[in-house]
Amino acid sequence: MKWLRIVFVATSIILSLVIVCAIINCEISYKYEIENRCGDKIDILWVEEWLKETIKVWKFFLCYVIINIFYSLVSTKKS
Repeated sequence: MKWLRIVFVATSIILSLVIVCAIINCEISYKYEIENRCGDKIDILWVEEWLKETIKVWKFFLCYVIINIFYSLVSTKKS
């Protein structure tokens, strides 16, 4: 059972790093593709809202993963 918790925590840490990379990627996309755009034929307002919502979802998911890591570590110490 202890190995399962170790694997879960390690996987969660890796997942949180991937989520942080996705958040950074979305922030960079928002900065360079939305705020400093050259000229294109897409609905820029829709794309801007989509990127903002994507960033928000990634941040909520990151909070969820961090809470799970904390809970797993606390429950491991109690056992």
